[in-house]
Amino acid sequence: MDFINKKIKIMVVDDHDLLREGLITLLSAVMDFDVIGQTSNGKETLSFLEDYRPDVILLDVDMPIMNGRETLMKILSLYPHIKVIMLTMHGGMAYESTFMTLGSHSFLVKNTNSDEIIKAIRSVIKGRYYYSTIPQTINVEAICEKHLQLSLNEREREILEFICDNKTNKFISESLKLSENTIRYYRKNIYSKTRTNSITDLVKYSIRNGIISVE
Repeated sequence: MDFINKKIKIMVVDDHDLLREGLITLLSAVMDFDVIGQTSNGKETLSFLEDYRPDVILLDVDMPIMNGRETLMKILSLYPHIKVIMLTMHGGMAYESTFMTLGSHSFLVKNTNSDEIIKAIRSVIKGRYYYSTIPQTINVEAICEKHLQLSLNEREREILEFICDNKTNKFISESLKLSENTIRYYRKNIYSKTRTNSITDLVKYSIRNGIISVE
């Protein structure tokens, strides 16, 4: 990302109006930040993401209708390149570790100071993970990367099997009654999550992780 010419697009998700508006005011004052949206629950967030793509989402854990945990999993499944920073009133390394293993890119308590929020955003946008209370002896990067590779959802695993069988997008779309554009989108996500670049590599990955078997 060109940090000089391109602003970091941010979305704020929190059901408390005062906190959400405060975060927006704070972030909007940073020169290279651009707050492009705000919602108050997970369902609204997923609707917003159908049309807009933030680079970073600040996501509240405790929300009505669809909570932060469920929303996080949906975002990681549908939009793997979006960075997600979890926000909560509950601190502690155990709580933080839970969301680390779920795949969030950062975890902040709501009384975190403004400098640390800005630091977390700048960190995750560079592809890093920001977990301030987890000891340095724990390899956060390795744990999070492992989660990303194993976070294929049921539909992605189904399409992965077709890809490994060298089926075309047209064949897969007709078999699953999905559009070819949807299949192309799933293919892109699958290659991104598995860190592979070819069908051969994808087959090797699938065998190693028990997704397909060699008869």
